[in-house]
Amino acid sequence: MNDDYSRGDLLYLPANVTLYQFDEGWIGKETGAKPRRHTNTEKPINVLVLNRTGNSDYVEVLFESQPWVVLKRHVYKTDNMGDK
Repeated sequence: MNDDYSRGDLLYLPANVTLYQFDEGWIGKETGAKPRRHTNTEKPINVLVLNRTGNSDYVEVLFESQPWVVLKRHVYKTDNMGDK
């Protein structure tokens, strides 16, 4: 698993992965932060990377037109067809 993600990278999320939204200003460094919302993927999907978070365990992605964070261990970088 490669966890070197940049803004605009396409990631694959399998089914049943939990995504989180935290309060404004959460930068991912707080160990006890509680999410204000969460959702699960119902089927495998691709999402775009928005930003790195302050916590190396998470990455911010665009899912259903909203920013969410997801644990890096649950995502996979897709191959870029243009790089071949």
